[in-house]
Amino acid sequence: MATSRWKSSLVPDSSIVCNEFYIIRKLNVAQSLLGKIRSALTATSLLFAIGVGDPLATPMNYLLISELNSLFGRVLGLCLSSFCSTALLAEYARLVLTANVFLNIISMLFPILLMVDPSRLAMLTMAETLFNTAKAVCVSPASAALSAHLLQTADPAKRAEVNSAISNQNKFLSLVNIAIKLAVVSFVENGIDTDHIWKLWLALCLAILPLDIYSIYVHQPTTLNWERFRIVLGAWEEIRKGPSLADLSFQLSPATTATKERLLSGLFPEEWKVELGVALDEALVPLHDNQNADAAKGLQLLLNAHREDGYILGTCMKSRRLRVVLKEGKGDEAQLVACLHAHKVAQILQNTTSSSEETLSGVVSIILSAKEYVQHDWPKLRHNLSKAGWRIDYNVICSGEWRLMPYDQSSVDSTIHLRQRRPRGSGTYSHRSWLLFRCINGTTELQEKAIEIPTENVLESSIVAIKGAMLPIGYPGSVAEEYMQYQLWDTLQVMMSELRSIIIRQANLIGLGIGLANASPMGTVLTDCAVEVLGTCLGLFSGMTADPRGSAAAMKSWRIYNTISSIARCLLTLVNASFPRRRFYTRCAITTISNLMAPRGAGASEAVVMHLSKNSLSPAFIADVESKESNQDRLLGLLLLPARIGLIFWVGTDVINAWSVAILLSGLHIILNAMAVRVLVLKTFNNERLRQVLTAWEIGNKAPAQLTPSLIASRERLIPDIFPKDWEVDLGVALDQALVALNKNESSAEWLKLLLNKHQKDAYVLGACLSSRRLRVVLKEGADDEAQLMACLHAHKVAKVLRTTPLSRYTLSGAVNVILSTKKNVQVEWPILQANLEMAGWNITKEAMHSGRSCILNPGPQRMKYQLKQE
Repeated sequence: MATSRWKSSLVPDSSIVCNEFYIIRKLNVAQSLLGKIRSALTATSLLFAIGVGDPLATPMNYLLISELNSLFGRVLGLCLSSFCSTALLAEYARLVLTANVFLNIISMLFPILLMVDPSRLAMLTMAETLFNTAKAVCVSPASAALSAHLLQTADPAKRAEVNSAISNQNKFLSLVNIAIKLAVVSFVENGIDTDHIWKLWLALCLAILPLDIYSIYVHQPTTLNWERFRIVLGAWEEIRKGPSLADLSFQLSPATTATKERLLSGLFPEEWKVELGVALDEALVPLHDNQNADAAKGLQLLLNAHREDGYILGTCMKSRRLRVVLKEGKGDEAQLVACLHAHKVAQILQNTTSSSEETLSGVVSIILSAKEYVQHDWPKLRHNLSKAGWRIDYNVICSGEWRLMPYDQSSVDSTIHLRQRRPRGSGTYSHRSWLLFRCINGTTELQEKAIEIPTENVLESSIVAIKGAMLPIGYPGSVAEEYMQYQLWDTLQVMMSELRSIIIRQANLIGLGIGLANASPMGTVLTDCAVEVLGTCLGLFSGMTADPRGSAAAMKSWRIYNTISSIARCLLTLVNASFPRRRFYTRCAITTISNLMAPRGAGASEAVVMHLSKNSLSPAFIADVESKESNQDRLLGLLLLPARIGLIFWVGTDVINAWSVAILLSGLHIILNAMAVRVLVLKTFNNERLRQVLTAWEIGNKAPAQLTPSLIASRERLIPDIFPKDWEVDLGVALDQALVALNKNESSAEWLKLLLNKHQKDAYVLGACLSSRRLRVVLKEGADDEAQLMACLHAHKVAKVLRTTPLSRYTLSGAVNVILSTKKNVQVEWPILQANLEMAGWNITKEAMHSGRSCILNPGPQRMKYQLKQE
């Protein structure tokens, strides 16, 4: 059991990670080791430059430099992100990240230059900030998109388990990295000249370069961009020509496709390439302007032919491109069907030798004839793509944002009123409207209608632009209903943290030894290494003994615990500033708190992110969220910059002022974090929410309106009982722990046999441990969320009886009789409760319960086979 636990804390479950996960992790280890050697070459350069050990230096100088760098960096980031399309970055993620490999070499130059000339601290750090900000605007969304497939589950508890295992692996690696850092720093301090450092740095860059590139190309994304879809379609057509389809799944698989993907596919124009999401008046563009009537007639034919589809395929004869009008609400699958259709049309057009076919009417005829092929082939292709491992429900094919609204399809042969809309990024839309009608002379005309748009003043336009830069794509439909409410409180708590951070940062700089003659950069590095060893060991102990699923389930509570932990670390940093010569001890205290708490609370942030994003695993959406969150941080940082600078000048080096401000802001930090998580309305059950529901059910609040997730959220306790009540339930125990007598000499075998017999038709067996006064549930093999919820309902009823039973009457027979007597009530009440909860809005459908998306109760791993053998 212990060996299995240790293995699971280091090796993620292979069923929820991608095939290449372990290869990527091995590459990450090699990259980390070489990168640590490279960074250790300049480990003391910044410490020298900011004045560690220099009695004339002050922390204020470096703080002002940092704030100025932050100002220009944030402004640059906001400007660049407004021009960069995250959808485009997600589609060409490999290309962006490959460019980043070479740009990283430039990033690593700045510490070397600082070591050569510390007097240019302000100039070099400004250049480094601007360069890295510009790089991050493109790289962060691309990296998020390319790595989105590594975890193949939206379950926050399972994601927390994987992240915990990765963190534990990294801590083992940290021990090696610390030894490397000490060796390299000592080597540099012993008098190695700058020329040798440059040569060693260059050699390490050349060694890391192929690892970085290979780590990008070893990825096998399971979402289709245009290049991957082109390769898949080519393989589909080739294999279908052959006599056997035995290797179809292999040829269509993400692994095979990844080896054929062209890096620069999007940089060179191709004839008859497809453009998605265009406006209606761009769907069919003739070669000459005097052919607009023919275009309108062709558009009418295309509208009629595509009335049942999620798209309309057209063409632009001037640019020799195929163009797709996407319909509102049809999803990413419609884009794939449109791309298949466009691919077939492009093949015909590229192979045609007849000039008559390259007219507008000729292309329209080809589009209509190719549609039959698409209707016949797409169901088969879709099935084989899913079988090969591709995700069909979303893709990373860059498309425009115009969507055609539903229109009256019965009037296709007369006047048609067509409307399109495009999101503005703020929950509002831009609209365009057309009339497609037959003129008196018999020609067809597409005429845009003028729409009266309310005029916006400069302030209103600015607000819309800011919202577009801050809010996720598809807002408000792409996020949880309470997203904006949560963001309000979350922004306020971040404000408190940001204002406090400049006080804490000054304290940290004083603790480093800035302005102290007896301090030295080398001494600071040695102290940090010693503290890091302690932190790594504590982190390993905590990470390998903690269950990360607990914080994912009790996300709201752990948000508060993590906040308290961060406040404790901040206050200890203030202590460090008052006693800089005791830095080692305060740093040990800080790292102890951090490394004992962090592994246990890591699942909380994962749970918040997945809830707010509606459990989306779309790489395009994840890339957009990464960009928008960075923009939110940049804008908030800009707004707080004057307050931060004013605050640090007011506090200065006054200890009382520093402590007063830190305590006040920390108190507000806790309160605002509590308000932020309080508004979250989760529709899955954890122990606290289920307890609230069952309590309401027992006291007679059985109407769906009394059981809604929002009402339960308002009652949910952020800090549950420190000491658990008697007769709480443990799920997933071993069979020999299911029924434990108060007296160890008393046999429970006969009573256990009775319970097993009575629970034959159930997916669980409810028992009790009289010595610990807890109810225990044995889950049978294949037990799903429904079994867990039924067991909890059963346990709730049993606990209600046992809590009123005197201690002197605790016997096995009494406990078993209560369990069996309440079982019939459970069987009667559960269907009613389940129906009412589903009506109330809980994610408790049969499909959701069967797939494990209804609750996060974190049962133990033990499962009983139906033959009554313990696994």
